[in-house]
Amino acid sequence: MQLSEYQKQILSDPKTLREKLGIYLQTPEKIEIYASACEKFLDPQANEFTFKATWSWWAFLQHYFSFFIERPIRLCFVPCWYAFLSLLQAYFQH
Repeated sequence: MQLSEYQKQILSDPKTLREKLGIYLQTPEKIEIYASACEKFLDPQANEFTFKATWSWWAFLQHYFSFFIERPIRLCFVPCWYAFLSLLQAYFQH
């Protein structure tokens, strides 16, 4: 992705980058996270953003979280729903 002159100007100066991110994000604690990510993906020789492989433990572990936590909840929901409906039916029949 080619950058415009305005984008190059902002990305070339770390102070300006952080100011602009602060205006956009409005959360001071997140500015450094986004600024370091932006600087990591910026290729200064080509003046464009490039893909660089990264590792996210949260993305890796979220798969197991959903498998071990969410799946049993979904499996339990159906029998509990039918039990609830049968209780309602028995209540209203009397």
